[in-house]
Amino acid sequence: GGVKNDGHFIGRVKGYEQVRYMTDDASAYSLANVVDPVCNPDAGRTPAGVPDDSSTLYCNSTTLVTGGSALNYLWADEVNLSPTFHASLGNLAYIRARDNPF
Repeated sequence: GGVKNDGHFIGRVKGYEQVRYMTDDASAYSLANVVDPVCNPDAGRTPAGVPDDSSTLYCNSTTLVTGGSALNYLWADEVNLSPTFHASLGNLAYIRARDNPF
């Protein structure tokens, strides 16, 4: 207990703000689409007996929207962000850990 939140022990990464930055300046992140999901919801239906919230597990190169790439879309499906966002967030966490005086 008792960890003082003064930036010496905790590094905060703001995912919501990163989504906004990526949406506002899509070309800086090499994003072609920041609105639509890259996973085709009809082609990537979750198999019977599998919970609907795991639909992105069945999103693959054969279930992407026509001309889509998981690398140039912000959204994987209606709820989950793409690998490009996660890579960007990971990079922010790395920079925060590297630059903060922990």
